[in-house]
Amino acid sequence: MARRILFPSLARRLGLLIIASVLLVAPLAGAGHAAPSAPVPAADPADPPDPADAAEPGEGAEQGLDQLFQDHLQKGEQAQKKGDHDGAIREFRAAYQLDAQPVILFKVARSYHLSGRNKEALELYQHFLKDEPGTPLRAETIGYIQKIREQDQRESKPLWKKGWFWGIVGGAVVVVGVGIGLGVYYGQRGGQVIQ
Repeated sequence: MARRILFPSLARRLGLLIIASVLLVAPLAGAGHAAPSAPVPAADPADPPDPADAAEPGEGAEQGLDQLFQDHLQKGEQAQKKGDHDGAIREFRAAYQLDAQPVILFKVARSYHLSGRNKEALELYQHFLKDEPGTPLRAETIGYIQKIREQDQRESKPLWKKGWFWGIVGGAVVVVGVGIGLGVYYGQRGGQVIQ
């Protein structure tokens, strides 16, 4: 039996409203999670600022983004020093969203590693090496990757320490015990077979 919609026009309008809101909000929500397509270039210290550039309309916004980027990096470093790895991860990710520099991936990976979330750390360390193959942090990053893999191998439990193994052993013991119990019971009855 099919369900009957009491107000089909209302249901249709609500459906269209939900779709429209998703289409309108998705680009805004995605902007907070994806790296910008054109990262803000870092200023070259050897290149003095040009007064004509200061008059450009977007310059204030770029300086504001650069300052915000630096603030997130600084807050992330401070949180890392205090041992607040979740705070460091938040700040480093916010900085990465403003300017997708591969070295920030290293910082996020290190925060994950220090907080014990090795799976996320390993993925980001590998992503960092892929994005920045000639980095001076290559040897250090490879060392961290090896430590994570060694730790994962040490933490892998032997067979006898796994729960499912003991479940099977326990089940087998019960089956054998029931078999022995039935054998003793029928053995005491003198071999009579019940019909």
